[in-house]
Amino acid sequence: MIATSDSVVKKAYSRMDLHNQSWTKNTIKEIDYIIKKTDLQPSTLVYDLGCGNGRHSLEFASRNFEVIGIDYIGSNIDHAKKKANELSLTKVNFIEADCRTYTNNREGNLVISLYDVIGTFTSDEENLKII
Repeated sequence: MIATSDSVVKKAYSRMDLHNQSWTKNTIKEIDYIIKKTDLQPSTLVYDLGCGNGRHSLEFASRNFEVIGIDYIGSNIDHAKKKANELSLTKVNFIEADCRTYTNNREGNLVISLYDVIGTFTSDEENLKII
């Protein structure tokens, strides 16, 4: 049942249009807030778990942070890579992976998982795997 539920969630997220949503207009303010509250310095490594189409990752990278964005929807990763290329952002890497099972190779200075990434999955146990 959990595997079926995970499949339903993944299908729903793959159909979701993450472009031009009203809530995406706050990306710059959200990154401003995160940087201010964490006193994060440019050139440090940020992991963005459940990055979607990469809008937060791209904004961090445009400010000279190194970013690894992870999402399990391939079309989101494809879009994020294309946008990074269009913007000539070289300090961002997008990886198609499930953040519940992804193992990082490097220690980051900040890990973000915004909106409903944690809480999306079928059980507390599955959601805690992200953490």
